[in-house]
Amino acid sequence: MTAAPPHVLILDDDEGIVRLARRALERAGLRVSATTSAIVAREVLDSGDLPQLLILDYQLDTAQTGLDFFRHLRRQQGPAAAIPAILVTGFSDESKIIEALRAGIADVIPKAGEYLDYLPEAVS
Repeated sequence: MTAAPPHVLILDDDEGIVRLARRALERAGLRVSATTSAIVAREVLDSGDLPQLLILDYQLDTAQTGLDFFRHLRRQQGPAAAIPAILVTGFSDESKIIEALRAGIADVIPKAGEYLDYLPEAVS
């Protein structure tokens, strides 16, 4: 019996980035859930089919940031609170990067240049 591929959840407000990131990660052999909605992301987490990793865009299409989503998840009880996360962002503000790492984000990846080519490597 073959082990199931690792499951990754992407939350990004840009549908184009979501599609491209999904393709890049699926080509790398990962199972991907992807959404532009924090509500749908929460539904995936509540479904019981927990991902092993979250990929969160810092800037979402709401007042909530990806970092806010992560912090809220960490405050919850249950297995979803322990899922590691990578934060992808267009900002280069060092203080925000430090804030994210202090909050427990495993890595911060800049959304620049060949970011989608680097993403599967960062996930592994």
